[in-house]
This record gives sequence, structure tokens and C-alpha cells, in this order.
Amino acid sequence: MKSLLHASLGTVAALLVILGAGAALAQSSTYLSLPENADYSGMTPEGGDVVVPYGLFFGTPPPSLGTQFDITITVSAITSYVPGVTYAWTTTGADPSLGVAGLNYPANLLDTLPASNQTTLPLTVGGVTLDPGLNTRLWMEANFAEGNLEFLGEFTLTISALPSTPGYHAPTQLNIWSESHSLLVDGGVVLAGFWATMGPPLNESDAEGATRLTDFNTSLTYRFTGFSNGASLPITSLTPMWSNSGFVQFDAVPEPSVYMLLGFAGLVGYLVRRRK
Repeated sequence: MKSLLHASLGTVAALLVILGAGAALAQSSTYLSLPENADYSGMTPEGGDVVVPYGLFFGTPPPSLGTQFDITITVSAITSYVPGVTYAWTTTGADPSLGVAGLNYPANLLDTLPASNQTTLPLTVGGVTLDPGLNTRLWMEANFAEGNLEFLGEFTLTISALPSTPGYHAPTQLNIWSESHSLLVDGGVVLAGFWATMGPPLNESDAEGATRLTDFNTSLTYRFTGFSNGASLPITSLTPMWSNSGFVQFDAVPEPSVYMLLGFAGLVGYLVRRRK
């Protein structure tokens, strides 16, 4: 009888664990950013807000959230490092085909450059040979290390917190921020280019298309540069100055009753073992 009771208690406990896990999975939901629907109407040349909707991709939505919610990216004014030069935001968003939210470079980026940036650059700098799309960041860092360029300015992006979801938490939340660049190459010379990068500091490199991963309710700062010796470089929505995409997973917090039942089953099992 005791062994049967032990087996029954073990089965009950196992079933409770399975049911609890199943309930948690059933109440898990994943949302992805929908940058193609981003709203840039809150932007001005001095900064503003970009509203990015997030849509339900998988699972059951938290009751307080529904199938869509908005996240706001607050964009600061651009701080210029170049005396007498003011950079203003364009209010045109990134091309929807890119799958990211972002804003274009200032239209006057290459108009008034410091003397060091009024130049063309060789393909090989500091032992790094440029292969656009593969090692642009390393090549740009090599130019800074050699003193070929200086930064032109900076700006800060702040992403809002997730909405409140009573009874749920967000164990997985991720914002993906990317650097950007555009280069005009002719033979063995780079005639013009621009590059925007967020930390880490120079010489702490990662792969091309360098990214920074953050939670929500955070800020990060980009610095940017540009160079040209008279050559023009088109600034389009296909090369945004910054870009962002993200996703978040909400999980239901298990009901206390599940834990209480598991604890009760364990207590009964312990008491039965003591009576052997």
C-alpha cells in the first residue's frame, strides 16, 4: 500500500510539473518590431520621437497588452564637434525594405568638413585593406588610429520601457542597434564616405555590421564622421545613420497555487516516508 501511495504521489507531482510547464508555455508570447509601420511624424530637425509598433508573432497575448503595442525611440539633437557647423535631422525614415527603424544622415554632412576630413583615403590603412561590406569598421578604426580622420558629432537615442503587463514578465527582451556606413570607391582610392558608430570605444572591434544589443529603457550614443575631397556621396533612406529592430517575449508568472500543490505533494511524500 505504501509503495502504491508513493507511486501515486510521484505521479501527481510529475503531472503538476507538466501541467505547470504547459500552462506557462501556453501563456508565452513573442512580439517583433514592425519598423515598416514606424511613425516619424514626431521628428523635427532638432530631434524628437520615432514610434515603433511591436506586433504579436507567436503565442497568446497578455490580457493587458493585446496583439500590438508601441515603443518610442527618443532622438536627441545632433551635437556638432565642428565649429560653426550645425547638423539637422532629416525626418525621413529608413527604407521599409531594410527591416529596421532609422533616420537618414543630415543633408549637409559633407558640406563643411574640418581640414583632416577634406581628403581621399587609400584602400589599405594601418595594415587593413578595405573590403566593403566585410571589414569597413576595422578600416575606419585604422584611419582614426593613423590620425586620418576626426569625428564630426554625436547624438543619443533613448528607447522607452516596455508597457506594464500584470501577471507577466519579460525574460527575453532585445534591441539590436547597428552601425552604418557608405563609401565611394574608385580604383584604389576611397573618394568619400560616412560612418556612424556607437560604443564600444575605438579598437574594441567586432564583426562588420557591428551591433550593440540592449534591453528596453536604455540609452546609447552614436558618433559619426564623413570625409570627401570634393566628391559627392548620395544620402538616401537605404543608408540610415542609425538603425534599430527588436523583439520581446512575455511569460506568465506561474500561479502560486501550482507551487502550493507541489509543496503539498512533497510534504505528503515526506511524511509517508517517515512512517516506513
